[in-house]
Amino acid sequence: MLSRVARPIEIAVGVLFIVSAASKALDVYSFAVQVRAYGIVRDQSAVLTIAYCMVALETALGAALLGGFRFGGRTLVFTSGLLVGFTALIAYAWAFKGLADCGCFGEYIKMGPGTSIAKNVVLLGMTGMAWFGFRNRPVAAQAEEGDPAVEKPRKSNQTAAVGLALAGILIVAGALAMGEPAPAPTSAANTPVNTAIAEAKPFAEFVPRLGGAPVPLAQGEYLVAMLSASCEHCQAVARTLNELMQAPGAPMVVAIMMGTDGEMNDFMSLTDPQFPIQTIEVLTFMNLLHEDASAPPCFYVIRDGAIVRHLVAEEPSHDQLLEFATKAGVPGHEDKQ
Repeated sequence: MLSRVARPIEIAVGVLFIVSAASKALDVYSFAVQVRAYGIVRDQSAVLTIAYCMVALETALGAALLGGFRFGGRTLVFTSGLLVGFTALIAYAWAFKGLADCGCFGEYIKMGPGTSIAKNVVLLGMTGMAWFGFRNRPVAAQAEEGDPAVEKPRKSNQTAAVGLALAGILIVAGALAMGEPAPAPTSAANTPVNTAIAEAKPFAEFVPRLGGAPVPLAQGEYLVAMLSASCEHCQAVARTLNELMQAPGAPMVVAIMMGTDGEMNDFMSLTDPQFPIQTIEVLTFMNLLHEDASAPPCFYVIRDGAIVRHLVAEEPSHDQLLEFATKAGVPGHEDKQ
């Protein structure tokens, strides 16, 4: 029975890998942010390299499965190993890093870690069924094709199999070509940004605007909120930040953000921010996130562009943010005064 469904299962798993690679390729930079959320690799160049490598790996594996190229059964074994590795990584990030979205299908299809682990378990079972199915095919089929777990499909099906593999590769290549470009380092007011980050004063280069007026972060004290336009927690905290703009004695609130033009427009419409905003390039944004934050939001008090202290919280209350902004010695947070 398994021998009859082995090939359809192999194709189905291959299609899933191609869809996964294509969805990541549509916005590699956002996928790089999701890679960073695992809390293992934080360097901006490294996470982008990993993102591209994952797209390439899933494309190659999906094409091999679609084409039936099993390489001595190694393709199916490697697929199983990869699924086990992914599952362990997701479980770790879920347990210790508060992972909310596994990133399995990039930015376009959200999937929580529990759902992703269940999906991987099902795929692992399907891959095992395919492997045993190919191993247990009738002797006549083995004689025609050679070792069924080693050879590619019989010659009558080779053209179709190669066509499937090439189609998978072309789908991902097309997604990569049509995907989101690297976000331009422009502010909400279309003011150019110098993305060079000084080690001592990482925020000194930024000049967000409020009502057209520049707010240079190199001068004075500010509460800086690091926000993503598409993040629900960030959208919720924006309303609290609006209230803080009216709080006596609190430093001015500013937001450094990442997001596409469409995401920023939605954010502005939903939250009506009363504070200065500047959007910056995604990898620069990730480099500014505190090491304790696997994903935005996070918050800094800065003075003359230099970080004084930080706060990592998904949806801090008004009082929590006010205390953080106005007190130097907040327990559990750095104070570099």
